[in-house]
Amino acid sequence: MAMTEAEYRALPEAVARTVEVVHGHVIKRESPAPQHNRIARRLAGALESARSTAWPCLSVETGIDVVLWRVPTFTLRRPDVVIYQDPSQKPDASQVQAVVEVASPGTVREDLTDKRIQYADARIPRYLLVLLDG
Repeated sequence: MAMTEAEYRALPEAVARTVEVVHGHVIKRESPAPQHNRIARRLAGALESARSTAWPCLSVETGIDVVLWRVPTFTLRRPDVVIYQDPSQKPDASQVQAVVEVASPGTVREDLTDKRIQYADARIPRYLLVLLDG
């Protein structure tokens, strides 16, 4: 049985932050390593600094939900860094200009294949991948 968006939104925040939903299937996400978080935070900070002068209407966030699509089955990812329009709400894919994933040896396969295809299918124009050394 596929998880719906309503069921996802009804989850306690502490649970929702540990999962993504892909084609209605719940995928448990482990807590990232400190190096992963450090790189994502620094990259977001650099993009935020550039944004203020070059792209003042865009927002840069880390670890925010992005609804890729709702039909035929709900799919939500939480990229490491998201650049999007309308900072007053969580974005859906149509508002996203770029996503960044920081890939560790344990996630690189999914980041290079599944996520890359899903972000392209959702028409997100830019996907950046940072590969961490093993």
